[in-house]
Amino acid sequence: MHFDYILSFLLAALVSAGVIPGIVRYAHRRALLDRPDGRKQHARAVPALGGVAVFLAVSVTAGFWLEGTSLGEAVFLFPALSILFVTGIVDDLCELSPGRKFLFQFLAAGIVCAGGLRIRTDFGLFGIGELDMVSSCLVTILFITAMTNAYNLVDGVDGLLGGIALIGSAGLGFLFLQAGDGFHAALAFALAGALAGFLRYNFYPAILFMGDTGSLLVGFLLAALGIRFFSLPLDQLAEAGVSHGFTAVAGLLFLPVFDVARVFIIRMLKGKSPFHGDRRHLHHVLVKNGLGAPYVCLAEYGATLLFGILSITWLQRFSTASALLLLFSLAVLLAEGLTIAYLVRSRKNLRARAERFGDLRRRNRFVARLLHF
Repeated sequence: MHFDYILSFLLAALVSAGVIPGIVRYAHRRALLDRPDGRKQHARAVPALGGVAVFLAVSVTAGFWLEGTSLGEAVFLFPALSILFVTGIVDDLCELSPGRKFLFQFLAAGIVCAGGLRIRTDFGLFGIGELDMVSSCLVTILFITAMTNAYNLVDGVDGLLGGIALIGSAGLGFLFLQAGDGFHAALAFALAGALAGFLRYNFYPAILFMGDTGSLLVGFLLAALGIRFFSLPLDQLAEAGVSHGFTAVAGLLFLPVFDVARVFIIRMLKGKSPFHGDRRHLHHVLVKNGLGAPYVCLAEYGATLLFGILSITWLQRFSTASALLLLFSLAVLLAEGLTIAYLVRSRKNLRARAERFGDLRRRNRFVARLLHF
């Protein structure tokens, strides 16, 4: 039985890796390239259509699992993914305005919500309990849109987004498998496989980027899978070894959300728009600390694994609110530790430069005196 899910992963990986060389050649031939600017890490023009491979791989693989109830769900899920796929392609090629991108994201989220994928409770966070239909739909649409954009905004280093999303999707696949939900386990492993095939070409130095085509799809699908998991009946959650489904999902998908929330708060505290572009994301801080792209990825992969493992194990003993507070506190400690390390490093560099400048001035004075005599 478990071999079927391994096959789902492998098939998606083969499809993704198999179509990418053709996508890269086509993009270069048509000059469909992401060119560097002041806020981007790459130094040369690179195709940004990796999401095409991810979409094809997930769609082809999921097609083998469509039957009964899963077919009914796919009627809503895949049209929504298709809307985001087209939105991402148009944005990668022509640059859509933020307002239009949000409009299509709301539309896609509304479609899956109409299909029955909804957040139906506040998980004890606000003391409300069960949500009415309108509140449930609004919370669901906002949650999916926030998750979609969180993954979109952390795509800043070769291999980063694909890796943390692979860890999240594989973790969800494992949980669905333990809970006995075959279709969603296969879908999560298909996404993980598609990302694994993509990463073959996206690790530093990347020859292909995810682009909005992929990052919007990945964030949206992870959000949808997350909602589906924490909405499972309690007996299925117990089979997966968790008592708080939301906590488990939050840990696996926590890092991009925390990173974006942290950056937005810093920008607003400085009197700027939360959407103002800068270099304050965690991957920017790691680069400033002297880490190259591969080590930045390893650091964030490690943090994603840490949060995911804690949320599935130790944090299950706490209430959802307490678990989220502990996750947030740990993330703040890690992030601010990096910031302090950067400031210390910068101060040492400035001191070293000042000392070198002082030595140079003393040598110049000495030479000037010799010439004077």
